[in-house]
Amino acid sequence: MKNLFFVLFTIGLLGASSVAAQDAYHTTLLSNLQSQYGLSGSTWVIGNTEIGNYNRASSYGVSVSRTAIQNQDFNQELGLRVPNAGDNPWDAGYTISNSEPIQSGDKILMTFSMRSEGGPGQVNVLAERASDFAKEVYFTLPIDINWQTYFISFEATNGSYAPGSIKFGFHLATQQQDVRVGGFTILNYGDAVDLEDLPSNLNNDNYGGSEPDAAWRAPAEDRIDALRKANLNIIAVDAQNNPVVSAPFQVEQQEHLFAFGTAIKACRLGNNNCSNIIFQNKLTNLDGNGHGFNWVVFENDLKWNAWEENWFEDNQGVADAATWLRDRNIGLRGHALLWPGFDNMPDDVRANSRDTSYVMNRIRTHFEDLSTFPGLADDIRDWDVINETVTNVILENSFRGQGQYVTGRELYGQVFAEARRAFPDASLYLNDYVTLSLGSAPTSAPYVALKRNLGEIIASGPIDGIGFQGHIGTQLNSIPSVLETYDDFYNTFGLDAKVTEFDMPRAIEEDLAAKYMGDFLTATFSHESMTGFFFWNFWDTDTWQSPASNMFRADWTEKPALDVFTSKVFDEWWTDESVTTNSAGEANIRAFKGRYEISYFCGGVRQVETVWLSDDETITISCNDFSSSNNNLISADEVRTFPNPNNGTFNIDSTLPLAGTAVLYNLIGVKIWEGVVQPGINQLSLKLTPGQYQLNIIVDGKTSIERITIQ
Repeated sequence: MKNLFFVLFTIGLLGASSVAAQDAYHTTLLSNLQSQYGLSGSTWVIGNTEIGNYNRASSYGVSVSRTAIQNQDFNQELGLRVPNAGDNPWDAGYTISNSEPIQSGDKILMTFSMRSEGGPGQVNVLAERASDFAKEVYFTLPIDINWQTYFISFEATNGSYAPGSIKFGFHLATQQQDVRVGGFTILNYGDAVDLEDLPSNLNNDNYGGSEPDAAWRAPAEDRIDALRKANLNIIAVDAQNNPVVSAPFQVEQQEHLFAFGTAIKACRLGNNNCSNIIFQNKLTNLDGNGHGFNWVVFENDLKWNAWEENWFEDNQGVADAATWLRDRNIGLRGHALLWPGFDNMPDDVRANSRDTSYVMNRIRTHFEDLSTFPGLADDIRDWDVINETVTNVILENSFRGQGQYVTGRELYGQVFAEARRAFPDASLYLNDYVTLSLGSAPTSAPYVALKRNLGEIIASGPIDGIGFQGHIGTQLNSIPSVLETYDDFYNTFGLDAKVTEFDMPRAIEEDLAAKYMGDFLTATFSHESMTGFFFWNFWDTDTWQSPASNMFRADWTEKPALDVFTSKVFDEWWTDESVTTNSAGEANIRAFKGRYEISYFCGGVRQVETVWLSDDETITISCNDFSSSNNNLISADEVRTFPNPNNGTFNIDSTLPLAGTAVLYNLIGVKIWEGVVQPGINQLSLKLTPGQYQLNIIVDGKTSIERITIQ
């Protein structure tokens, strides 16, 4: 990083209050922000002198010292010594309250330099409301023995703050350590700038495993080839079952077996109340070639309170959204049957939390309501049965010591048993954030607690998988540590797993977020326990909090993550190949697992066979006249139809330069529809009875014949 402070402007250039009183460090800081970023018009949030700010600070669980320092842009070094690690990071802290008011929507810039003494350290950076600890900023920051300067920018979203009502600083009890701080100060730019205009530097671009030749990469690629591919053997024979030599086939992947998904709002689909056709098109066509997410999860619609109170869409609308997804072969996860904190359950459950029979009966009834709602339950193939048991312990505490509930956690096995009764065919998951999202070490208390809870559920209830949420913090988990976490849980429990809620905070620059997401995705796709990877939304407008790794901005312009994702999922990890049978009449291909269309010409007519490749597969195709080409036939590269199957809404993509005619027949030869096909993508929406149809496309005397499946 360039030296932050390199030029001293005259006092007349400075856009801040109390300029005459501020010290040299704060003057230099303002000058640099103006010259390097074009920023002016700020006010000081905590003060404009180093000594004055440190004199106003408060601390606990830490011994504080302050000494003069030379050869740095700041002049005071603050020493924060933590004698022992605490049970929680906040068991030792150092904070400074605001001396000036902050209005809701103001853009705030926090900056400081930091290092550790005697070895690596770790702090949690915070900006929180003093009355209830509601966080504007909170993340873990690893530090080493070298000074690093940090810029942290955010918008005040939790309301306005009178003087003394918001605290800035550090939680320090993650370990015994000696932390050194310099130049800690905060500026307020009001609403005169966009958040993106403020600098952000967290010194996190060299995350562990980021190197092009990092040791984890080659083994991951080997595992991907071994785990995610299978052998497809095509045998061509004639009517007498004799092998046919040099028979040509086109093998085109349609869908991955692995779940590549995203969280969405049910109201965005079909004709629901916030339906968005652009959203629907992007969801199903991320790469412009008809390839989109093959799974989704409703972010909030199936949570207990949301379901009973119709928060975002009425229940029938949620079921209609599930049908919309099913019609497009998009899998659906359910999230979440039980989130055992009182804020996440109905009020009557809280009021009766000590009545174990009442609570269990309410849980059972809720499961039955979901499982019997028409048009919904059969479409949900996965359920997050319980969400975040490690940090949501109020319900287990209410059960503790009552009858059979010795620890209170016995209820979790019962909840899984109730889920199995209600959803006998769904995969049942325990979902939590305390490993990947916290970057927790295997010896940390949350990590250990999650493993304990899993072991107890396995011993007493049916469970199929682990959901690792994957809300990544500003200091990026090393890729080797991610793989070590996957290894640990798989070696311990042998369960399938998914990354269920991947996102990254706004403070991470978009290109870095895209690069890291690509590495994280590769590591996940390479691991034997993993069956899916889900973003916690892909469009900035619908994103809860952390949009850095989203694929689209609010105006649908593309972000770097889109190219990284589609290049991997629909190019690097995608199989489209032309093959020809050998002297034994066989064509062998090693292909990524998923759904395929195998097309060929028999007697001059294009035929298509659909194959699900989940393990090594052999398919025999019989024809007396395999033709390699026909000048009067349109190839699959020239005109293609997607998605197929569909519900009557589909696209015809023509790369030919001329317009043509499309005719749709049923399988007894009756013409159902006829229309014009223009060059490019033609979207059709036809009201058709489910079944098989034949689509003939004629362009400049050449014909394409394709079988269409309407669901």
